[in-house]
Amino acid sequence: MCGREVPPTGRTLLEVAGESAEPGRGQRGDFPVEEAGELFPALVEDVEPYQASGDQHITEHHHHGSAADDAWRSPDSVRLPTVGRAPSVLRDRSEVMARLREAVASADRGQVYVLHGMGGCGKTAVAHGFFQYATTSGGHHGLWVNASDRASLRSGMLAVAADRGAGEGELAAARGGFRPPADLVWDYLDRSDRPWVLVLDNADDPAILRDGSWLRTSPRGIVLVTTRQAAARWWPGADLHYIGVLPREDAAPGAVQARPVYRGRGSAPQCARRSGGAVRGRGSGHAGQLPRSPAHLAQSG
Repeated sequence: MCGREVPPTGRTLLEVAGESAEPGRGQRGDFPVEEAGELFPALVEDVEPYQASGDQHITEHHHHGSAADDAWRSPDSVRLPTVGRAPSVLRDRSEVMARLREAVASADRGQVYVLHGMGGCGKTAVAHGFFQYATTSGGHHGLWVNASDRASLRSGMLAVAADRGAGEGELAAARGGFRPPADLVWDYLDRSDRPWVLVLDNADDPAILRDGSWLRTSPRGIVLVTTRQAAARWWPGADLHYIGVLPREDAAPGAVQARPVYRGRGSAPQCARRSGGAVRGRGSGHAGQLPRSPAHLAQSG
């Protein structure tokens, strides 16, 4: 105890003090506490907290949040694209935009569309243009999730579930590991009272979509993914569209392009191959299928 002398077990402070008293000052055990304080001031100070029975010792606990809490922190919004300033003009995207608009107009739901290409090619700009069309002219409810990392994807998708009607108890159970979070999200997407379009932006690590089965199809909506990864194994059954680069001579000054100007050596397909992608069209010939939600299975069966 910080160098202080502690009385032996079974002996009181007054007994110890009495042994140190001068002869004739009284028997052991009769030594006044006041005088004991002069001899053993530190020990007398330690006596006071224990003189009354039933003393309570209060320990304060301060919770400042944990890494698990941060992993489920909700985004500011899932109803608006997180792209900063919206592009005013898009070039060289008529084919893919026509295909996406056709899906909205024909109620061709239950499909995943993947826009793939190099970073900076304008995939998010195309997704933004489609999102605006689907939520205005198409009458769809828009949902936008940042899928660039696991934490953003999970928190964003749970925010989607909350947007579609999930209660706080259900969300807490999903965050705490008592309910599969992806199942909760897709259950509410399947039960949505309005058709929707869900954009999963910047999904450059498709493994985080696969883990937990976050990427599925539903009869109630359309899923659009933007990614740098074009490998077929990541997008079974999806409709793939390559967003490539433009030759310099095709660039228009002042235009925001769906494809940036390519200034390297070689053709755009060669550029895509060097970046790990491939020039592809529709993905209907890919082996396998993406997971389908229970409602989608029931409808198709």
